[in-house]
Amino acid sequence: MPPSHRCTLCPQSRITQCNSELNMKSHLGAMHNMGPYECLVTGCGRRTNREDRNEKNHMRPSDHPAQWHRPQALANALTREASACRQAFVAAHALPPPAAAQAPAAAALPSPVAAQVPPAAAQVSAVDMPPLAGLAVSTPPAAAQAHVIAAPAPVAGPSTPPTAPAQGPSGGAPTRAYLNPVALHMMEGLKRLSVIRPDNPRKMLGEYLLRRHAGQPDDQDNILPRAAQSYTGGESWREYYHRTGIALYLVEGNRYLAHYKPQEPLKWLGQYLVTHSAEHEG
Repeated sequence: MPPSHRCTLCPQSRITQCNSELNMKSHLGAMHNMGPYECLVTGCGRRTNREDRNEKNHMRPSDHPAQWHRPQALANALTREASACRQAFVAAHALPPPAAAQAPAAAALPSPVAAQVPPAAAQVSAVDMPPLAGLAVSTPPAAAQAHVIAAPAPVAGPSTPPTAPAQGPSGGAPTRAYLNPVALHMMEGLKRLSVIRPDNPRKMLGEYLLRRHAGQPDDQDNILPRAAQSYTGGESWREYYHRTGIALYLVEGNRYLAHYKPQEPLKWLGQYLVTHSAEHEG
């Protein structure tokens, strides 16, 4: 009988010395679960002979489905809890129902914020915006007064200043769809101003919008023609808009349009720009 020796990993097994290297490889392949390296998953108990085998071949989701996959009952419970929390959040942050449409007044309409408080408190909290004539070009309106919008103040000029427009039809188009036609003509006028660079951009842009309101074709506008080439001077279009202050008045004019929604927005915005063109342009 050929001599044999015991395995160092499993002392109960004996390996014959005849071709002991081949026999040891076969033995270790059959007893790979008895190696010195334990599985990293808690409670697995599996052992391997090589640490890299434990990491690469054993630590897979297919080896431990209970460790990598949640039970179906737990998944259903988590889904129900998430759905209940989402419904509670939506109910707590839902917008209030829209208020009933109010009849248009002769003067400026009350602010939506002031309409929800008692009359005594409304007189204290409602603050009209200062007239645009008293604002400097680089001075934006106060942040605390931004929630109350009043009609533009009359300014002495060659034409009649625009008054507070009448409220648009109740249940009309959203504000974005209402302002889209105005924005298209306004952006086209600004592109032409950035190339021509007139000294009175507010008056030029206001008259341009009035001509668009009157139905004059855009390609036949000779006063503010479409620019064939870009501006080659040293001043950028941002510096030009800031120096002339036209951006501030466009923002204010669009705020009035979004709040009051007059029937003829192009005409109203054009008159607004022409009226205030004499403040800084002379």
